[in-house]
Amino acid sequence: MKLFFSCHESVETDGVNFYSNPLSVMLYRYGVICDEIICLTKMNRIKCPTHNLIEYPNVTFIEAPEFNNPVSLLSYYKVKRKITERLVECDICIVHVHTSFISTMTADAARELGIPCLHVVVGCAWDAMWNHSIKGKLVAPLVWWNLKRVQRYARYSIYVTHDFLQQRYPTPYKFIGCSNVELPANENNILDDRINQIECPKQRLKMATLAAIDVRYKGQQYVIKALALLRQQGIEMEYHLVGAGTGEYLRKVAKKNGVEDLVFLKGALPHSEIMAFLDTVDIYIQPSKQEGLPRSVVEAMSRGCLCVGSRIAGIPELLSTKYLFNAGNVMQIAKILADIDKDQLKEQAKRNIKISGLYVSSILNERRRTFLEEFRDESIQKIKNDMDKQKRVIHLLNFIKNGGAENVALNYSKVFSKLGYHSIFIAQKDSESYEKMLRNEGFDVEYKMTLNTFHAGDILFVHSSKNLLRLILHSRRLQKRGVRIVYIQHLFFSKWKFGLLSTIINTVCTDFIRITPRTKQLVQKYIHIPVYEIINFYINKYDFDQYSIIKKNIREALNIPENAELIMFSATFKPGKGLGDFLAIAGAFKDDDSKHFLIAGDGEERYLVEDCRLKNVSYIGRVNDVESYLIASDIYLFLSLFSQEMLPMALVEAINTDKKIIAYYTDINEFLLGEYTVGSKEDVITLLKKAEVPFFFKKYDMTYAIERFRFVFNIKTKM
Repeated sequence: MKLFFSCHESVETDGVNFYSNPLSVMLYRYGVICDEIICLTKMNRIKCPTHNLIEYPNVTFIEAPEFNNPVSLLSYYKVKRKITERLVECDICIVHVHTSFISTMTADAARELGIPCLHVVVGCAWDAMWNHSIKGKLVAPLVWWNLKRVQRYARYSIYVTHDFLQQRYPTPYKFIGCSNVELPANENNILDDRINQIECPKQRLKMATLAAIDVRYKGQQYVIKALALLRQQGIEMEYHLVGAGTGEYLRKVAKKNGVEDLVFLKGALPHSEIMAFLDTVDIYIQPSKQEGLPRSVVEAMSRGCLCVGSRIAGIPELLSTKYLFNAGNVMQIAKILADIDKDQLKEQAKRNIKISGLYVSSILNERRRTFLEEFRDESIQKIKNDMDKQKRVIHLLNFIKNGGAENVALNYSKVFSKLGYHSIFIAQKDSESYEKMLRNEGFDVEYKMTLNTFHAGDILFVHSSKNLLRLILHSRRLQKRGVRIVYIQHLFFSKWKFGLLSTIINTVCTDFIRITPRTKQLVQKYIHIPVYEIINFYINKYDFDQYSIIKKNIREALNIPENAELIMFSATFKPGKGLGDFLAIAGAFKDDDSKHFLIAGDGEERYLVEDCRLKNVSYIGRVNDVESYLIASDIYLFLSLFSQEMLPMALVEAINTDKKIIAYYTDINEFLLGEYTVGSKEDVITLLKKAEVPFFFKKYDMTYAIERFRFVFNIKTKM
């Protein structure tokens, strides 16, 4: 299985390798339920890493952008689209949800795609933002609501607290409390060593906090102020601060309060040295204004320290009420510290060592692993059930007739049939023969748009702007039910018209399909839902082993010698399609009996064909089965310079029948044919005379379509 993991931790990178101590642990933790991981995380560019190299073998890192101001939020849908494009590759998803819009965005995308997702609630969004800054206070209600919202539909959740986060951000589905804190098993003599230390006489008790020293919501300044109050009472305690940062602000606070001789800023310590440091500490204090379930408190408890902490988040789950204070309350801190004696130190040493045993790695890992495996097994079962259940695809069209959008819908339905989906066409009746053909293919045809019909579908394709407008009242309910509403852009719109249309597309639809590279820049600018490229493909009607008999029958019907080179042109006869140039090219070979020219189509320029007196030209009018005539031909000329050409299906058909092809240079023709395009009819004549006509181009056929559909529509193979 392939896991998409949205992580709240960041990694360091030098451009080649990635470094992170906590993320390494997480990758191995979640790797027990998957074979490969795509990890979405923040990245810090560095020259000298401060963490260990991540050596997990099957992980790909993608960078998460920062959403730290209102302007950055304008790119919300663009970022979500990019995440969705990678998320669709995966079978399951794990998201660390906290304050980040990236995490909730990922959770939303997974739900919309129907990908099983497990949420790990790593902290309180409200506390994290409210205690951050003035800007944070403005954002706090939004992130609080956002986290509550995603937890309402979280099917699986792991909370890092026992009770606090569960109550603040509840889920009605499956969840466990399992801290991210993991401790090694304590040595047998740890309590004895602690008691001996307490009994040793000392001038001052040693107090400590492990936290970044430049982050004011960690609250060390309140402890420093409490030291000043204690000194006034004749009580002195040392306060040791371990953590990264300059500590300039805390030094000023200590100096202002006259306790700089009691405050020691030790800087950051390697985690391997933390336990040894805590063994020298009498009192551990966590004065934070926001936390999840602080690792440092549990580590201090495991070493027998008396622990004091603010009454926030998961801290009350760890400590006795007697040792809790309101965050930022200097008087309460001083009162608790002043009352501590040897008996309390001994009593709390026994209690804390015992409670910390609940956070031993072996216990937590087993609990977490069991829940993760349950999540994986149920996800696998869901995937299997989804594959066994026949899903429905609905095509919203203007008319049931033989037209461009209708034929695209027909080709899509043929591919979906191969993948086990049933197709329904909804449109106004126009052609009985086309309807009959659809029903013979096994597809249903309906003439009324009803909400019940929509609810029966899993994927809803919108093939016109008219039907887009008809969906406005229903789209929200359909999206909530998990229906993917997909808009396919069949027509080339001007910039201003597409800009207006895009507002409706972004509201009504969940996905956008671009059928041609020509519209890439326009779509990137205006479309904010996930965009996928599926080049318009053609499903061949005939197998290769039928080609010889088809070619023989067609040539006999047209009275074309078997050894003659047949050169074909097909188009709607209107300016820009190249009919005049084709006739001029045919005229250049009017005396060459080895070449014969075939024209299929109809339209306003038909008079050009009717006025033609060339004996080497055959005109067959508009035909439904163009493929059979392509099979009978040797060379196909595509001479269109039509400015609104999105993606020429006639050219795709010719490619799929393995024709030799000559085409004029345009951006889209170059995309389909590579460098094998020409600039004028004179160039065409030259190639025909030299018999240097290229062939065997990349096909956009059933094989191509199945591969793209599996990716875009998250269609799983049997496990």
